[in-house]
Amino acid sequence: MGFDDVAIGGITLFLFILGIVEAAKKFGVSGNASMLLSILLGAVLFGVFRADELGLIPDAAMIWIEVIIYGIGGGLSVSGLYDWTKRMRRA
Repeated sequence: MGFDDVAIGGITLFLFILGIVEAAKKFGVSGNASMLLSILLGAVLFGVFRADELGLIPDAAMIWIEVIIYGIGGGLSVSGLYDWTKRMRRA
């Protein structure tokens, strides 16, 4: 399983989680709280990914799950990844 293989609706979960955690840092989440956030996001999103792979989530429900992931997480992760790449360029 490669880096790009773990995705929900085409969104790679590794980058998605990184982006959301980075965005959360802008709202004051830091230290152990940011670690806990990444663990919880990973558990939920990887759990959804695996449940979908196993056919445990009906297609009609998965459509709504993807809409929620794109809607809420998409904006957060894009802004978080933007800030992260700016910091990496300065380093």
